[in-house]
Amino acid sequence: MDTHFEDGYVCGLCGNEFGDNQYANVMACSSRQVGEFIDWLSQQDYYKDTTVVLTGDHKTMDTDYCKDVDPQYQRRTYTAFINSAVEPADPSASRIYSTQDTFPTTLAAMGVEIDGERLALGTNLFSSQQTLTEEYGLDTMNNEISRRSAFLRELEQINTNSEAMKKRVKRLMEGAVEITSFDQNTGMAEVQVTAPKLYMAIHHMEAEYKEKGHLKKSTAELTLLEGTDNKYVGTLDLSGWKTTEGEITINIYLKDGSIFENASSASIGDLIQAMDSGGSQ
Repeated sequence: MDTHFEDGYVCGLCGNEFGDNQYANVMACSSRQVGEFIDWLSQQDYYKDTTVVLTGDHKTMDTDYCKDVDPQYQRRTYTAFINSAVEPADPSASRIYSTQDTFPTTLAAMGVEIDGERLALGTNLFSSQQTLTEEYGLDTMNNEISRRSAFLRELEQINTNSEAMKKRVKRLMEGAVEITSFDQNTGMAEVQVTAPKLYMAIHHMEAEYKEKGHLKKSTAELTLLEGTDNKYVGTLDLSGWKTTEGEITINIYLKDGSIFENASSASIGDLIQAMDSGGSQ
């Protein structure tokens, strides 16, 4: 927990090995405590029947700790199986694996024999069996796991029209709208929305512009930006914009036919001002 937050949490056991680098001090402190615990554990009578698994759930989220790390370096989470009941089939092999492989590998490290060396989507890393990542590649794995399942959707029984769901979507969509370019001569603006993880298939979005005190509306369909999986863009006609009191409203259209109306909204003036301050033309 102490290493999870920005710059980490300095507890009473932390030293000052790295001077002003607080996060490094906290990381060292955490590592030292884990190491001392495993050393203590190894001296207990039951250690001969105990397997220790160390695994991270994600890479560090500290915003600047890795700023000097070479961008070409592939950062990974730390995983280690200590005092395993089995040895690797090929100790010299360098494996390509994912979190799914931790499940059967943990059981194998405890002495469990696994028929076929696979459980669910995971592969026993102590075996010579290829992981799915090694067999199909990371891109294929990500694409296949990202597929939607009609069966699971049916089990989910999600009511997209419930008030609770509408409130959740609105909360997730806060700050999602921006104008990335605006032509003052034509009044044409490119609107971009960064979609939250809704776990529901989005067909498209719609940006609707309405100036305060006027009934006339301008709408534009926002479609998925090529090369992304969560950014929707479209061009909106703001040529009638005369004040800073106009507003853009975003509606989300799902593939199942449901609509989240007014999922997000923002002032035209605020959006234009934000774009200008960001240096966009």
